[in-house]
Amino acid sequence: MRRIRPLYLLVAVVAVAAVAVGLVVNYELTSTSFAQVTVTGGTVIIEEGTTSPGAGWIGPTPQNFSGEDSGYPKSFAAGTTFTVSVRLLNVDDHDHSLDLVSVRAPFALVSTDPSVPTTVPTGYDASLILTLRAPSSAGSYSFDVTLASLS
Repeated sequence: MRRIRPLYLLVAVVAVAAVAVGLVVNYELTSTSFAQVTVTGGTVIIEEGTTSPGAGWIGPTPQNFSGEDSGYPKSFAAGTTFTVSVRLLNVDDHDHSLDLVSVRAPFALVSTDPSVPTTVPTGYDASLILTLRAPSSAGSYSFDVTLASLS
């Protein structure tokens, strides 16, 4: 009978340890994975030269994304990716390049379609799709993106 008691003690210790591990895992999941982020909108600025009439080379700037017409605010889990469609319109009489994309923290750039750097041909009127990663901490945020056309 004495050998059975240590077995009961071992089972009790393992059970308590399993419960403790479960509580820690549950805390980690609820405190990070399910944190909600609200993106209230954002702004995209195109740093570019101008044509002789004064229009930007490759698009209207700034482009503001806010309000219901733009689909904002958007809420989802922290760290989720989402897309922003930026209008590119080359009204100049020759091609220009789109060379750089920068995104202000706490957002991160995941990808662009088409990939950058790219050429924006004369008469081009289409969208640049930015895939951004939302912040990893709960809260309300707005994104700021800068596109640079160097030539």
